[in-house]
Amino acid sequence: MIIYITGAPGVGKTHILSNLSIKGYDLDIIFDNNCKKYSTYELVQEGYKKDIEEYIKSNNNIIFVGYQGKEQLFFTPDIVILLIRTDYEYYYRQKLLKDFKFLCVHHNEYENIIMRTEINELSNYFIYNEVVKMKTLSEFINWLKLVNQLVIDDFPNAKICTFSEVIDYINNLK
Repeated sequence: MIIYITGAPGVGKTHILSNLSIKGYDLDIIFDNNCKKYSTYELVQEGYKKDIEEYIKSNNNIIFVGYQGKEQLFFTPDIVILLIRTDYEYYYRQKLLKDFKFLCVHHNEYENIIMRTEINELSNYFIYNEVVKMKTLSEFINWLKLVNQLVIDDFPNAKICTFSEVIDYINNLK
């Protein structure tokens, strides 16, 4: 059985893996590891697909987590779970902190981008830091609802669960 847990960035997909009894893998980590090994996008994609196939072959039951859409998956999940959070204010603060830390770690790169990039192009470099662009909690909640709806559009039969509900659901699958 292949279980795919998806959801908005920062919702806790990677963190949940350490709380589950079934072996699981983060699709972003698999992809990043292939980016370190290969120099072209085609080779990265081939390595990524091969790694996923190996993990599936090696495990009767497996969980993948990620924010990839249906068209970007190299497998067909038996169960799709949309991980959600309803503690919007705390989630918003955590997401801002995560984005802030990312920017700090890569500050030299961002300093160069900010100083050398065409002014109208600057926002393109902050695409992975969605929350930085949002001014209010309401904007964050609207963005989160949109992201969740995109997942539901891609996986209409997805089971919608909070963190603790996912753990209970998966532990009861055995």
